[in-house]
Amino acid sequence: MSFRYFDARVISLTAFVCLAHLTLAAAQVSPSSSSTGTNSFVIDLPTALRLANAQNLDVQIARERLKEAKANHESAVEQFLPWISPGASFRRHENEIQDVNGTIMQVDKQSYTVGGALTAEVNIGDAIYKSLAAKQLITAANHALESQQQDSTLAAAQGYFDLAKARALLDVVNESLSISQNYQDQLH
Repeated sequence: MSFRYFDARVISLTAFVCLAHLTLAAAQVSPSSSSTGTNSFVIDLPTALRLANAQNLDVQIARERLKEAKANHESAVEQFLPWISPGASFRRHENEIQDVNGTIMQVDKQSYTVGGALTAEVNIGDAIYKSLAAKQLITAANHALESQQQDSTLAAAQGYFDLAKARALLDVVNESLSISQNYQDQLH
């Protein structure tokens, strides 16, 4: 009776190991069994870490934010230069006006400025503030880029070690399947 119980346990263990082996084997793609023609390649930890920062979309977004912050800083520095704006003027007055003596008169007058007026203006305080704020934004974007690179490197390392763990688990499953089959052959 106990022999049959033990034998049933060996068979169920063998079935579990076979199922696990088939599941993991189906997840692997070998170059000869690939239907799309793609090959599988061996990857090591340094390659995984290099690839994590090369094509990572979050890292590329952080790089673009850093470029944007640098461009905003350049724009803020350009505010130290005077800017020139051309202009023309037109003035009009209708209704009553009071002269120096105090008499109120009905007046309708207008004036045009023929030609243009050039105005040069420099807002020093605003330029200094925007320049300092832009420097802080560059620093923040730089730190965000470094943080994103470290996060993607960590995720790649964790993924690599999960892959290595799965590979080791597959080897353990293969070994246990071999031992179980050997034991089953010995029992028969």
